[in-house]
Amino acid sequence: MSEPWRRVGNRAILHLQAYGVRLEVAVEPATLTADAQALLPPGWVACEDRDIDARYVLFPDGSGYEVTRDGHELTHGASLAVSLGVLDAQMRMTIATSAPAGAFIHAGAVAVDRRAIVLPGFTFAGKTTLVRALIERGAAYLSDEFAVLDETGCVHPYAKPLSLRAPGASRANHGDTRETAAAELGAVTAQEPAQVALIAALTYEPGAAWAPERRTPAQGALLLLSHAPRGRDDSQRVLGIVGAAARDALVLEGRRGEADETAAALLALLRAPGG
Repeated sequence: MSEPWRRVGNRAILHLQAYGVRLEVAVEPATLTADAQALLPPGWVACEDRDIDARYVLFPDGSGYEVTRDGHELTHGASLAVSLGVLDAQMRMTIATSAPAGAFIHAGAVAVDRRAIVLPGFTFAGKTTLVRALIERGAAYLSDEFAVLDETGCVHPYAKPLSLRAPGASRANHGDTRETAAAELGAVTAQEPAQVALIAALTYEPGAAWAPERRTPAQGALLLLSHAPRGRDDSQRVLGIVGAAARDALVLEGRRGEADETAAALLALLRAPGG
């Protein structure tokens, strides 16, 4: 077991901070630290055990594994893979809904010359497939899950590994997902925030022609807002942030066909004069 995990009996405990949110993660047996550490949010750092926003524990319960948050049961008798998946999803959502600054939007995001393409969409909307096609065409990777927006309308990196699903993977079959670093795909990860230049809310439809409709910046802000995780009641603050992000952006909505063709069209729009 490596630092900064602390061992207490057969349990390992870590206190961490990411995006201004402080978490405690405990796993039992302590040999699970490598599995748990692989789930930690991008850019996390160790912190002290104070002002913790949520405390998570994963431990065996006799028939499998249990995950709790602040003592409340989230899983019972589940497999280790399912329990790790729940722990992962819960930590990410806690950060997305509790971050004291900025706004987390369910979206893929890439950057070209510090200008961002943001692809709002929920799970199984095809975000990762399109993000992969974009970074394979030279865009820098920002995220395949959350576009983290600041008050100026810039997207900050949330560079977790891409969650690549096997063809035909279903929501219920988590085993068909492989976490893949952008570097494994020959891509670079953006290190600096990028100004939102293009917002594309696209629904995959096999064989669909490329004919998205343009939306106004106000409609773009509402598209982003509709993909913000619901947490504390700070909708006015988030509305101001998405408004700043969409203010000078080209906004598209509609159907898309295959990811590679769509990626080429999006990059052409971004690079066009005045785009």
